[in-house]
Amino acid sequence: MQVIFTGNINLNTPHPKGFVFNYYWVRSDGAKGPVNVVRPSPGQHMLIVKEPWTVGAAGRHYDLSVRLFVNSGNTHLEQTSQVVSVTCR
Repeated sequence: MQVIFTGNINLNTPHPKGFVFNYYWVRSDGAKGPVNVVRPSPGQHMLIVKEPWTVGAAGRHYDLSVRLFVNSGNTHLEQTSQVVSVTCR
């Protein structure tokens, strides 16, 4: 079974030319995803990001959550998802 967590990163506009930030996910099982570097266009207001997570031993129950980290210069943001309870068939 695949669970897809979705995050919205709202960008302050106008942002300066050459503005760059990065984001990554950390799952509740401790796995850390890759750091993604983003160079938004000057008019971009939001970025939708997704983290797919596949689980699936038949009969197993999982309580899943993720944390999304966003970093730019001296700004470091973190948001934790709600817990999703999954039982695989």
